Amino acid sequence: MKIAMGSDHAGLELKNYIKEYLENKGFEITDCGTYTSDSCNYPEFGEKVVKKCFELGIIIDNGK
Repeated sequence: MKIAMGSDHAGLELKNYIKEYLENKGFEITDCGTYTSDSCNYPEFGEKVVKKCFELGIIIDNGK
C-alpha cells in the first residue's frame, strides 16, 4: 500500500515514528514534510498530502 504523510512542526517526531513503523511493515511512504522543527504553515503540508495521496493519507497536526 502507498501512503502519503505530512505534519506540522509540532507533529514531526510522531510523523517520523509512524513513518518508520509503517516502512518496517512493508508500506511505501511518501513524506510530504515538514522535515524540521521550525515553525511552519500546517495547511501547506496537508495540501501536499492530499495532492500526493495514493491509497491512504496521514496528516498529523499537534496544534493546541
